[in-house]
Amino acid sequence: MVISSKLHWKMSKIIQMEATQAIPTRVIFIHIPKCAGVAMFFALEKWVDLVRLGPHSKAVDIFDLHKQYNNTEYFVFTFVRNPWDRLVSTFFYFMRAGRAPIDQRRRDTILKKYNGSFKEFVLDIENWINIKEDDSIYPDKYIPHFRPQYEYIYDKDGNCLVDFIGKVETLDKDFEKLCEILSLNNASLKRKNKTSHKKYFKYYDNETRDIVAHYYEKDIELFNYQFSQPQSGLSQLFSNMISRFL
Repeated sequence: MVISSKLHWKMSKIIQMEATQAIPTRVIFIHIPKCAGVAMFFALEKWVDLVRLGPHSKAVDIFDLHKQYNNTEYFVFTFVRNPWDRLVSTFFYFMRAGRAPIDQRRRDTILKKYNGSFKEFVLDIENWINIKEDDSIYPDKYIPHFRPQYEYIYDKDGNCLVDFIGKVETLDKDFEKLCEILSLNNASLKRKNKTSHKKYFKYYDNETRDIVAHYYEKDIELFNYQFSQPQSGLSQLFSNMISRFL
């Protein structure tokens, strides 16, 4: 979880809004694909004046193209996810045709040729990560699910445009903190749009792990992620035995 330095100034505005009840708490949700965004939206939409454009518009596009919104009057938040895990979730989401007709189209035109092989999909990353769609509603025309997460949060000069960054890995705790900031007592988070698959590390070998690390390097650095997998029972036992003598 990351909280921007601008938040303290904004909190006074939020408190004033709640005290007068003339203006509801105004919140912009930057919905990065495959980061629990659907669950987040349904959990908050009836409690705050929640803005979610696109639904996967980047913060910089919202503030540049929609002048009625700005990140000084709105509280802006997002959630991020381990890039290795997010890519696995994206792959299986599209392979199961997603939620909308465009997701089925992406499966048929982009992913189908990999015959269900996540490894082949990753090995071919240069041919899909920068694909543009002519009918896209987004200014850059890229497929949102493939883009690095930092693009949704920072502008081209490296300025963070959001106030709160939660993590899928600590979803419940970070959602609780978000509700505390927004003075929400009744909001509850229920899992929605969850993609079924094994633990992400089971789909990688050294080669594909390093490929993802290269292409999503900035996400890994900015949001402090690493590729991790639990030790086997014997490895854990051996580590414990060694630690007793250190």
